[in-house]
Order: sequence, then structure tokens, then C-alpha cells
Amino acid sequence: LELTVPGYTKEEIKLNVVSNKFLVVKGERSTDKRKFEFTNVLAENIDIDSISAECKNGILTITAKHIAAKEIPIK
Repeated sequence: LELTVPGYTKEEIKLNVVSNKFLVVKGERSTDKRKFEFTNVLAENIDIDSISAECKNGILTITAKHIAAKEIPIK
């Protein structure tokens, strides 16, 4: 997932996972009181512990791994 966040530093952006279902991204600039909030529903097969983010040149890139489905053999 990529979000455009021009003018924001990584210290001004917070990511949270709420109820293991929602990814919430909030930004607040202390210099001019600008704010934003973005909420995205996470797919059921996302490994929440694998979520990472990088902010570079005004682009916030959020990555996560999918949990592979496990096929169960029938006996």
C-alpha cells in the first residue's frame, strides 16, 4: 500500500492496527496543525506482525505478508 504524504516526516505519522481488522494511518504536522487520517480494512490472511512501513520522499509505503492457506488432507 502506498500513500502520498508530502511534507510529513516519519515522526509525524502513526500506524496502528485496530481489532486485528483495520489499519489506521494518522498524520499530524506540528508546524501548521495539518492532520490526516486513513483507515483500510485488512484482508483476513494478513500477518499483522509482518506489517512494516517506510516513509521516503513524501511516499509512505506499507508492506505486509499474507498467511498462506493450509490445505488439510482428508483421511
